[in-house]
Amino acid sequence: MLNRKIETPIKTRRFDMEEPIYTADWAYMRELRTHNRTRQILPVDPYAEVYQFRDNLYGIFQENIDGKGDVWSWLILGPEKALLIDTGFGLGNLKGLAEELAGGRELLTAITHAHPDHAGGNAQFEQVMALEEEIPRLKQMMESPLLNDKILGPDGRCLWVKFDPKDMIAQKPYTIVPLHEGDRISLGQDYEIEVIKLAGHSAGQAAFLDRTGRTLFPGDDLIAMRIGVMGGPGTLRDFRDRMARLAERTDEFDGIFPGHFIADLDSYAVRDVAEALEAICQDPSKYDYTEEGPRGTTFCKTVKGLGCIGYRPECV
Repeated sequence: MLNRKIETPIKTRRFDMEEPIYTADWAYMRELRTHNRTRQILPVDPYAEVYQFRDNLYGIFQENIDGKGDVWSWLILGPEKALLIDTGFGLGNLKGLAEELAGGRELLTAITHAHPDHAGGNAQFEQVMALEEEIPRLKQMMESPLLNDKILGPDGRCLWVKFDPKDMIAQKPYTIVPLHEGDRISLGQDYEIEVIKLAGHSAGQAAFLDRTGRTLFPGDDLIAMRIGVMGGPGTLRDFRDRMARLAERTDEFDGIFPGHFIADLDSYAVRDVAEALEAICQDPSKYDYTEEGPRGTTFCKTVKGLGCIGYRPECV
């Protein structure tokens, strides 16, 4: 069942979803996209909605064309350079939009992880930064069409949204700059963004910490819905340990800006996720409910006030 339709002038037109979106998340997005006074849709990219969350922070929203949760990219404006975090699915002119918002600053680009809805637009850019664990998948994506049979039906049309296929960027090689935990990305003067490895949703899932702006960008490792933990044995325990270390640093940031759904979450959400991960590791059989999907059964552990962690016992 689809949530109540959101009417905006964005060029995509959603008509179906593969995954159900939690009621509170959809209500937040409907209110934001319908009534937020900072919203802009600029001619350079009619597929994106732009919101200003801080004096130097823009959220760039795009409807996800693979039937799952719609996606955020984030643009931080530093004194001399701007950093774009995540590149969407590759529909529209995100590069031109980010350059326009950057106001003449040099534009740097980094991704939280190498899933198509966060890295599908990489080929618009000359180089993209990513944790080194994501590099093999990024190279594979350079050589593979993004519009596969999970997105396009037998008639060649998207199963989830209407858009002009001519507006999809062409995949091509680009330079990947490897990142490592603890690296600093300089935006000029003493403005730096710290790279943090979380490794829950993806092996090279990164978070970016802007201590100057007191904001955290965790990609899909902390969202107000279902945090999907993927990977083999030990993945969830590694994620638990890394999130627990991050929970000790919540005095360094106030707002959390995830890859999907509700933005500007309070920093204490990190501690709540860490507690839920610890509970799963203590006893994976004590889940709160299950969800059925294309990949089978997902066990769900509730994160108080936020959503849930979706996992399979073999990830523990």
